[in-house]
Amino acid sequence: MSIIRRDMSLIWDYRFDLLNGLLWTLKISLYSALIALAFSFAGGLGRIAPLRALRWLAVSYIELFRGTSAVAQLFFFFYVLPYFGLSLSPTFCASLGLGMCFGAYGSEIVRSCLNQVPVGQYEAAHALNFSRIQTLRLVVMPEALIAMVPLFGNLLVELIKATSLVSLITIPELAFQA
Repeated sequence: MSIIRRDMSLIWDYRFDLLNGLLWTLKISLYSALIALAFSFAGGLGRIAPLRALRWLAVSYIELFRGTSAVAQLFFFFYVLPYFGLSLSPTFCASLGLGMCFGAYGSEIVRSCLNQVPVGQYEAAHALNFSRIQTLRLVVMPEALIAMVPLFGNLLVELIKATSLVSLITIPELAFQA
């Protein structure tokens, strides 16, 4: 019984540090999730674009950011970019690094969900004389979004777990504070 009281009093003593760490974790998670969502749709739509240059650009981004670790990307943004004259704040480096890393994984979610829409939906949109953008916006995307929601939920959980890495670039998030 005394062990539990001692542990609880320890948590109570450090409650403000833990709450500060929780605030940092939530802030980095939110910023990174918004950046990841934007890069997910840009990369996923780029993968299925009719222009070869756009597809090549999307594939290059996805393979680069999925092929390197999140730690290496955070170190690159925080420690290497200042040598090229681009100094970013730790919060921005953390958000951009995690956002671009998880955006690459999200791009594959977007691409696969767009590709799973049945061909008949495209044919029906073509029969209604929809343009390519109208087909994507009115027919394909609503169907694909339903399939994307649980997958993006899983990606968000992974992103929140990965925020513990930002302590390596001077951000006092929850795991570091604990």
